Amino acid sequence: MLAVAAGWFAIEVFVARPLSAVEASARNLARGGEDIAEPPALKNAPEEIRSLRRTLAAMAKTLRGREQRLVEALAEERALLREVHHRVKNNLQMVASLLNIQARNARDESEAWGLARAHDRVQLLALVHQRVYSSGEVRELRVDDLVAEISRQLVQSRGALAKDVTLTFHLQPTRADVDRAVPLSFLIGEGVSIALDTLADAGPASLSIFLCQDDDATVRLVVDSDAVLNQNQPPSPSSRLIEAFARQLGANVGRDPARPFRLWVSVPPPIAQITQPVRREDQTS
Repeated sequence: MLAVAAGWFAIEVFVARPLSAVEASARNLARGGEDIAEPPALKNAPEEIRSLRRTLAAMAKTLRGREQRLVEALAEERALLREVHHRVKNNLQMVASLLNIQARNARDESEAWGLARAHDRVQLLALVHQRVYSSGEVRELRVDDLVAEISRQLVQSRGALAKDVTLTFHLQPTRADVDRAVPLSFLIGEGVSIALDTLADAGPASLSIFLCQDDDATVRLVVDSDAVLNQNQPPSPSSRLIEAFARQLGANVGRDPARPFRLWVSVPPPIAQITQPVRREDQTS
């Protein structure tokens, strides 16, 4: 019996307690804690167990160092990507300024109109890049914020027309990845441009823009107005661009020949998208 008790005591003091101390140290290191001095329970432990604790501490320190380097590398990559978008935005704004100067010095109205629309499209692309670098988001963009800013920018670019058109927004939080945000922004911009071209001679009118994102991440956009037109408007060149961007996004587009300013679009989510949007009540501004 004495031998059994002595054996149990030896195992408890020299094996069980030291291993428990090593386990506690490993848990502390796994939680991100700092390595502490050797626990008292390990002072009389076999050298193999003490060496095991030192090895675990060294491994944890190495892993923390690698994790820190990865975090720093990721932060640097994000900063560089934002800087790229910032530089692209600046270059696009320079191109837009040159187009604006050319539009003012155009020889006829048709040439001025074409240059002005090119200016609007370059400005729109610059706006998307500005959103990317200023928000810090390099994966997704808030499309609802883009819709409002794109619409206001297009109305302001029309000069005197801005006094006759009142914008009304009904926007829900909507997100899209950066790769899809560019064609989606162009599609929205061309839809608003068609409406503004159509309403140019309609007098004071209200232009309403509806945007929402379904539970399955489908984006739905409607551009409509309360204007009543006296005659049919000629087809706009923007219609072909809308169809092109819709094909790129796999979107469905609806038009009404009797109401050329009206447009509704349904953009399905990409196949790999798994994130679900957060819904909130409509906002009107």
